[in-house]
Amino acid sequence: MRKDRLRIMHLVACDLFGGPEKQILRQAEHLDSTLFELTLASFTDGGRENEFLRQAKGRGIKTSAIWTKNAYDLSSVRRIRRALTENSVDLLCTHTYRPNILGFFAVRGTEVDQIAFSRGWTRDNLKVEFYHWLDKRFLRKLRHIVAVSEAKKLELVGLGIPGKRVTVIPNAVELPSLTDFEAHDLNLRQEYNLPLDCKLIATCGRLSPEKGHSVFLSMATVLQREFDNVRFLLVGEGPQRKRLESLGKALIQSRKLILAGFIPNFSQCLPQVDILVNASFSEGMPNVILEALSFARAVVATDVGGVREIIEDRKTGLLVEAGNAAKLADRVSELLKNPGLRKDLGKAGREFVAGHHSFSAQAERLKELYLKVADVGKGSLLKGNRTVSTVELQRR
Repeated sequence: MRKDRLRIMHLVACDLFGGPEKQILRQAEHLDSTLFELTLASFTDGGRENEFLRQAKGRGIKTSAIWTKNAYDLSSVRRIRRALTENSVDLLCTHTYRPNILGFFAVRGTEVDQIAFSRGWTRDNLKVEFYHWLDKRFLRKLRHIVAVSEAKKLELVGLGIPGKRVTVIPNAVELPSLTDFEAHDLNLRQEYNLPLDCKLIATCGRLSPEKGHSVFLSMATVLQREFDNVRFLLVGEGPQRKRLESLGKALIQSRKLILAGFIPNFSQCLPQVDILVNASFSEGMPNVILEALSFARAVVATDVGGVREIIEDRKTGLLVEAGNAAKLADRVSELLKNPGLRKDLGKAGREFVAGHHSFSAQAERLKELYLKVADVGKGSLLKGNRTVSTVELQRR
């Protein structure tokens, strides 16, 4: 049997089709198909196909559904191994704690190498925090980890993982054309009954503690006293929804704040937003900031994780320390009063992501990593009765 391409499987576990899942799909579309054969796999808990697999199939990408009873079904290790065998996989790429840990056991005793992608950890509840603690312990056992930012690499090194095992491959974004700046099918101001001429301040992210949405609400409380024509939009779902509804009750009742829930393809609505705020306490490399910059939107963000690698203060956006609602309000107020500054920051941000965060550049880095890991793990691929090195594959 001829085997002239590396066979790669990406394994994810997702409840929502969000930023990380979109990154993986776009990576798949940009990967060199002459060198790699790609399969995207995901758990189908209780036999329910998820949005990630549906989206992949819709784009013509090969998929593998790994049936599980539930998230705690340890027999899924056996099913992962079966999927690896059926697809003749050389490299298994895993994303988040569940695929990382189960993938670790699935590849044991096989010739398959594992690469774990590390973006960040949430703090939904004590159970999730335990899983993330476990994930960190298993990451120490792996030879190959991808970090989405230099800051994330430093965090991993701080866990005792040798830096030589960690490769930094930043998130990427598709640069929209000028026609993409036109209104999306969903008109935010009309959909939520907002004044058509209002200034719209938005934040987007999972409703969990590390995202700092409570700080965003405190900021909104300050700003609504200063500006009558400003409205606030919080996009996302998660375990803190009821708490945030309670904290923002007065703003919601006065129609100053909209808790919109999860909006599919919210990135396409970003041209309708005047300022994007990211109030997180921790980040890997936030996709929503890259997307906002790609649409030349002004961004105010907390100086955490990989954010500084995207936002240069007063060049491509504005930075503040995490947890400081008053300072966040000051920076947003400054932008509301200065449309020229908003425009300049947005323009510089778009130019930055165009030059540093393209999917073509990301695909090149992934190609180099895949070939390097294959060389370390096996040294060669078999083609017929002769040996073909991955260096030879790369030269084609």
